[in-house]
Amino acid sequence: MKNETLISAHPIDPAMRVQILDCLRQIEVDHDVKVLFACESGSRGWGFASPDSDYDVRFVYVNRLCIHDFIEGELNTAAAQVVVDSSRPDTTMLDAFLARPSLRMNERKVNVIELDGSTGEGGGQILRTGLALSMCTGQPMAIQRIRAKRPKPGLMRQHLTCVQAAAAVCGAKVEGAELGSQTLVFEPGPVRAGEYAFNVGTAGSCTLVLQTVLPALMLCGKPSRVSLSGGTHNPMAPPFHFLERSFAPLLRRLGVGLDLELRRLGFYPAGGGEISALVQPTEAGLQPFDLTDRGPVQEAYAECFAPALPSAVALRELAALARALGWSGDQLRTPAVRQNEGPGNALMATLGYAHVNEVVTGFGEKGVSAEQVAGALVKEIRAHQTSDGALGQHLADQWMVPLALAVVAQGGEASYTCTTMTEHAKTNIGVIEQFLPVRFDVDSTGACPCVRVIAAANV
Repeated sequence: MKNETLISAHPIDPAMRVQILDCLRQIEVDHDVKVLFACESGSRGWGFASPDSDYDVRFVYVNRLCIHDFIEGELNTAAAQVVVDSSRPDTTMLDAFLARPSLRMNERKVNVIELDGSTGEGGGQILRTGLALSMCTGQPMAIQRIRAKRPKPGLMRQHLTCVQAAAAVCGAKVEGAELGSQTLVFEPGPVRAGEYAFNVGTAGSCTLVLQTVLPALMLCGKPSRVSLSGGTHNPMAPPFHFLERSFAPLLRRLGVGLDLELRRLGFYPAGGGEISALVQPTEAGLQPFDLTDRGPVQEAYAECFAPALPSAVALRELAALARALGWSGDQLRTPAVRQNEGPGNALMATLGYAHVNEVVTGFGEKGVSAEQVAGALVKEIRAHQTSDGALGQHLADQWMVPLALAVVAQGGEASYTCTTMTEHAKTNIGVIEQFLPVRFDVDSTGACPCVRVIAAANV
């Protein structure tokens, strides 16, 4: 509380006033909210208290993401009632606050964000972005036709795990959280930092589960640790090394600490991979920045993971890549793997630039030769090298949510360039604009697409 004012019609004991204000400040820190007004509203406030009466304090708070809406006169607020027992100094307003996870839902009417899972690319990203931003903003969402454009629509195991993880992090009320469900209602409560563990139970991507809960956890007032098991290297999801080398460094520039650890590889179909993430929220608030130039090349190398496969597979893939790109020596690596982490095969290239890193991955499969796997990866590498865009197509998509949150927090705008703007990314934009007071402007008239994220006040 900036002015540290507690309103009461009658005097409040000075020691109790200090305790109440301390609790309010702790609520602000732990839940990333701003307390705008607090008052004693019970018998003490009205002047007919008994000696052992509780202190009945009401306060109005706002999620910090909505502060810019407040300036525009569209504040989303909630009134909270908490009780401090004067005879039990260990009972605080913080206890009462934490005991009411659906506080915002109970105290005010909130507009439900309605999403159509068949829009645009029509995949699971609509669900994951919706869950992430519902947690961040406190806005409930309802989604229909989940993954409508996939061969098997509805919630698969990894998508259900995303829903369950999101609900665990914020104490949400959920309807439709079952395998195969094509509709879901998600009503979030306050996000809570802490220790979490989520198991996809199949080879489904655990990195996508992490990206679902990460935005909310990075806005909390305290660090969190998330342990995940499932697939770590999947063809249709960001591999662990992509998050570690490409995504996490950009988050650190926003001000968020993200330390990742790969404990065990997990490939399709066996799964069994394990990763750990330590999320350190920023103390100074998210700081948006422009990224329109990747800078000069600093390193380029390839790695081949092939647990439980003949050693010749990795040697052939790396040799084919080396012939095509002219790479040699330390640029060709075969990291140590445990045989029980397979079978699986991932051929990965890391392109390190001054301002950003790109990780490109190809996956082996039955009936596809080592030379074909390498050839497909070489094609992607060359396409990236010949483009002027700072971010590759996948990073350009996954960067949208963190950057939009930073722009909302600070106002103004931020921009980046990318190699291409995919249908997946365009669909993501549509979801983000439904939750956050921002607008995306994509200019594709230049040598490469340029994406501007603009706060509502600047639109």
